Amino acid sequence: MKLLHPSTRHKPEDPDKKATRVSERPMRICVVFDEDASAHSADVLIKHLASDYQCDTQLFRFDELDAPAPGVAAARSAADTDILVLAARGDRMLPAHIRLWLGLCLGLRHEDHEGALVALIRQVAGTAKLHSSIVEYLETVAIIGGLAFFPHQHGVAPDFASDSHHRLDDKCAGRD
Repeated sequence: MKLLHPSTRHKPEDPDKKATRVSERPMRICVVFDEDASAHSADVLIKHLASDYQCDTQLFRFDELDAPAPGVAAARSAADTDILVLAARGDRMLPAHIRLWLGLCLGLRHEDHEGALVALIRQVAGTAKLHSSIVEYLETVAIIGGLAFFPHQHGVAPDFASDSHHRLDDKCAGRD
């Protein structure tokens, strides 16, 4: 996947000139989430990992993607993203309309467009089996879509305490 640092290249019309900087478009990120706590987890992760990049981020709540017209419009927009983040609780299966939406989104992607699917699954006590099936499903989606897959689970209290974003930052930075 291309990272969005300015690159250098020689202009073909004058190969003796020094390299010139060519800026690329911002990193496009689409976050699809089930509830506010999941969206917050995605926001923290993006700020932590992509702080050195200019990002164009879109957020879609699961229920916004249930209606056909908004769902199709969102899938068209998300099909061109560099990073698709799916943020959800691990104690429920993904709704059928989200599974269909993911299929539509991948169907609209250009074959040669590299990207990644990041699964941010909030682990809820006693739900390891369901969590595992969500991750396996999303890994399959990533393989079919030709996306790199990055699963991330994190445990939080149901009320998502205000300091939990620090714990997520620490986990992402490897400071468990």
